Amino acid sequence: MPVRAAILIAALLASAEEHPASAAIDRGQSRVTLLGNDERVIGDVAVRDLEVDHPLVEHPAMIVLAGGAEGGFWTGGRLLLPLVRSGYSIRTMAYFGVEGTPARLVERDLEPIVAAIAQARQTGGNERRCIGFIGASKGGELAMLMASYGDTLSEAEGPLLDAIVAVAPSHVVWQTPYVTLSVRSSWAMQGEAMAFVRHPWLSPHIFDVLFDFPNVSRYLKHALRNAPASRTAEMPVERISTPTLMMAGDADQVWPALDMAQTALERADRINPDHALELSVYEGDHFILSEDVAVRDAVMFLDRHLRAAAAAGACEADFLPLPGGQRR
Repeated sequence: MPVRAAILIAALLASAEEHPASAAIDRGQSRVTLLGNDERVIGDVAVRDLEVDHPLVEHPAMIVLAGGAEGGFWTGGRLLLPLVRSGYSIRTMAYFGVEGTPARLVERDLEPIVAAIAQARQTGGNERRCIGFIGASKGGELAMLMASYGDTLSEAEGPLLDAIVAVAPSHVVWQTPYVTLSVRSSWAMQGEAMAFVRHPWLSPHIFDVLFDFPNVSRYLKHALRNAPASRTAEMPVERISTPTLMMAGDADQVWPALDMAQTALERADRINPDHALELSVYEGDHFILSEDVAVRDAVMFLDRHLRAAAAAGACEADFLPLPGGQRR
C-alpha cells in the first residue's frame, strides 16, 4: 500500500479527545469527584484509573475505555461525563503508542490486554468488581475481539467482562494501519499473528485514499470482497455470551462499520441464535458518539447489564438508585 494511503487510513481511524484527568462534577445536589490519575503499566498495557468519589455509590463499577488507531489514551469523548455522573469509575487503556507499550499496532498480542482488563476486577475494594468495556473504531474491533475471545484467553474464573459496547465495530481482523516491509496483521493471539483482511493495492477506490476524498469506506468495503480472506479473518461472534452492543452510523465514511456489524449479527444468528449480540443503527458518520442519543444508549446499555450482572451475583458493585424506582 502507498505510504500516503496507509497514513491517511490511520489518521481517519483516529478518534481520541482529551479531558481533564480529575475534576469535580455537579450532579443535582451532590458533587461527584474523580480521584487521581493513577497511571501505570500492567504487562505492556498502560492504564489510567479515575476513581469516582460519589456520595451515593460506595463501590462503583468500572468502565474500561479503548480508543482507535491513533494509539495512546482515549477518555471517551462525550461519554466521560455521563459515565461519571452515573456513578462509574473509569480505566482508560493505552494498548500501544505510549511508553511501556508497543510503539505501533502491528501483531499486537491480545493476552496482555486481557490481563489488564482482568486486573480491573481486583480494584475498587471488591474481589470481583463489575467491569464494562467501550471500544471505538479500531477499539471497536478490539471490543469485538474481547467479546469473541476474551473469556477463553482470560486466566481468571468467570467472564472477562460483564457488558461490552463496540462503537463503529468490525467483524474481521484488519491489517495493521501502518506501513511495514511486509503486510502484517493488527493483532496476534497465542503467539501467532491473526488472519486478516488486507488493504488492496488494486482497487477502483484507491483514489479516494490517495487524493484525500473522505469516503475511504468504499475502499475498505472493496477489500472485504476478497471472500477467502474475509472468511479466514472473521471473528467467531457466535461464541459471544457477554451482552455486547454494536453501534454503527448509516453514513460511516471511515470504514463500513454498519455493513460489518450487520455481517457479524447475521453470522451469530445463523450459527447460534442464543448469542448476546445487539445492533443499534444511527443516522450519522463514524463519530456517532458526538450525538446525544448514541451516548445515552451506550450508558444505558452498560448500566442495565452491569446492574443485572451484580444482581445475579456474577460481580460486585454499588449503583445509583434509579429515579422513582425505575428498572432498566
